[in-house]
Amino acid sequence: IVAVDLKSVRLISKLPALSPACITAITVSPDQKNCLVAYSDQKLAQIDIQTAKFTPFTGKFNQCLHPDWKSRQVAVSGASYMKPDLMLLYDCQNLILIDEESEVPEPEEKLHISEANHDDSQDGSLICSSPTYSSSLPPRITGGKEKVRVHPNP
Repeated sequence: IVAVDLKSVRLISKLPALSPACITAITVSPDQKNCLVAYSDQKLAQIDIQTAKFTPFTGKFNQCLHPDWKSRQVAVSGASYMKPDLMLLYDCQNLILIDEESEVPEPEEKLHISEANHDDSQDGSLICSSPTYSSSLPPRITGGKEKVRVHPNP
């Protein structure tokens, strides 16, 4: 991967590869400091564009991968930064939100949405007004009593 300044047509840096696997998604942070790369072997690399070095996030994330993440059959197919420290990844089955400022939760702290408590909306989406959690997550992640809207595939 090569980072180029399009205004001056100047090479900024040649970014290192974390894995020999295929790149499945790539995005640049809103502040244009970092590049996030997802690989088909489920690894993620965040690279500082100016220094062409992996950020500390890369090591932290890849060292604490849950076995379920490593054994996923579907690779990340898209990525986007919501904020410089908040990333959204997706594939054909999942939306994954990663907050760099938060500690990686233990597997039992994952969000589980109960099928028993939902309302059907008129646009065909499913609204879960009170998702159930296997344990409590910080309010800044769950947003208190926010609704979760899930759109089924057409």
